[in-house]
Amino acid sequence: MLAQVFLLLAATVASGQVVQVPLQHGQPTKRIAIVGMGAGGIASLSGLMTVPEHMRQGWEITAFDEREVVGGLWVPQDNPPAPPVLPATPLYPNLRTNGPHTIMTIPNVPVPPNTPLLAPRAKVLEYWQGIYNATPLPANQLYLQHSVTKAEWIGSSDRGWWKVTAINLASNSTRSFAFDHLLVAPGVNRIPRIPHFEGQDKWNAAGNILFHCMWYRDPKPFTGKTALVVGGGPSGLDMTRHLLKVAKKVNDFEFWCIYKPELYSGILGQCRWPWLDRTWCRVGRSFGKPCQRRCDSAERHDAPRR
Repeated sequence: MLAQVFLLLAATVASGQVVQVPLQHGQPTKRIAIVGMGAGGIASLSGLMTVPEHMRQGWEITAFDEREVVGGLWVPQDNPPAPPVLPATPLYPNLRTNGPHTIMTIPNVPVPPNTPLLAPRAKVLEYWQGIYNATPLPANQLYLQHSVTKAEWIGSSDRGWWKVTAINLASNSTRSFAFDHLLVAPGVNRIPRIPHFEGQDKWNAAGNILFHCMWYRDPKPFTGKTALVVGGGPSGLDMTRHLLKVAKKVNDFEFWCIYKPELYSGILGQCRWPWLDRTWCRVGRSFGKPCQRRCDSAERHDAPRR
């Protein structure tokens, strides 16, 4: 007769109380869920797989993601739905990282040789999918096109289990799962912050363009037009550079010069992104001229906090 192992790895609710259920020999000793298989989820899985095999023997890892393949936001969607339906990713075709790839990797897994320092999106996706493919999950433990709608702890503060509910986006069917551990890695760049401007409804009704950069893919709609980019972060800078090639005039609402002598060895007022070639700097005027000068004392100020 097989010996029964009594571990709190599965439970049922009866009369409002948690009842411990014995696990039969051969069942997993630890069930782990990863919600989101972008960079965070893949890195979490990779970290779990570095645990010595004898220590993770019997573990069962299950992952969920809304996309058709692993990779999260780095999986492109070049034809996004029209607003207000959210795209699956803010990626646009000629996007490159706004920082060196050396700060975007996980320990002991460098990017392939000859990868550009500011890597194009395809190289970043290739990197993360390569990590996953090195230790892939069994097909029945990877739920793609599944959106986790609810995670509920069943039990007390020291004993219990996670009831995870997911909807199959392809069939619109719902299913619940039980896990002992829950890793949540859905990312933070999916939901845009969209302010409302006075007169916005009239602007849209007149056929003008106003949208969040989440939907940006191509500068062609701005050809010959006057454009205003609100926001001076990496996305605002990159899109401004694209628009300058086709638009009649481009203004940016929030570009600044910064004063950080400790960072620039006493060179005052360097533009915010000095490592990018042909960076445009606007201080009270329109874009269009490469910023190759120092900001004078009247223009020098710290970047505002977001």
